[in-house]
Amino acid sequence: MTRINWDIMTGASSTQHSREQADLVATRTKAKQKRANDKRMATEARIMRKVIEDGIAAGYVLSVHNGEDYTIRHSTDAVALFNELRTTDEDHLHFCKMNDRGIPKDIGAVFFVYGNDPWEVINDYSTSLEDVIKSATQLADQLAK
Repeated sequence: MTRINWDIMTGASSTQHSREQADLVATRTKAKQKRANDKRMATEARIMRKVIEDGIAAGYVLSVHNGEDYTIRHSTDAVALFNELRTTDEDHLHFCKMNDRGIPKDIGAVFFVYGNDPWEVINDYSTSLEDVIKSATQLADQLAK
């Protein structure tokens, strides 16, 4: 049986094939990395949404500080709060209770850090908020398994 050398027939060189193979591998690697990054971000988002939802349900007003400025203050709009997160590599989500005169009193904060293992998105938090974020930390623990 005669073996056909397709490279000669198509005029392609082995260098060309090597480049094409390298390009194909690079494209597949980028696609795999993108899928992994999208999955990480979706998992982080689930945990972050849980923190926001539970904070609002517990009667807190929340503020987002991105390390430089407050991007939203004293809000109970879960969508708006979530949309202000992840504009930097880390955020503080501040929890306040309004007193009877409508003045917010800071109770504590959750420190989010992005880009690590997604279940570690809650990097730190005030101990005064342990009860509020308990189900979010349980969710993070479940997702880590």
